[in-house]
Amino acid sequence: MALFNIRWPGKKDEAESVAGAKRPSRLAQGESVEAMRRRARHRLIGAAVLVLIGVVGFPLLFDTQPRPIPVNIPIEIPDRDNAAPVVVPG
Repeated sequence: MALFNIRWPGKKDEAESVAGAKRPSRLAQGESVEAMRRRARHRLIGAAVLVLIGVVGFPLLFDTQPRPIPVNIPIEIPDRDNAAPVVVPG
């Protein structure tokens, strides 16, 4: 994984010579061009799926506005005579 493989000026020649000595090219290892294209296609599809999930999921997860409630909710206030009295514990 080349996440931390940063090329610094001056170390370019050294890094290429060490990498070339450690392992041969992928084609020399027997991996065909079709296999490399298939892996690249799978990576591209996976990246597209992750971007799509992020585009859909990010707004759902970080929604800042509260959901609106309907204005026509019936509010029922019981009649004072028909309601049971509140008992204070203690």
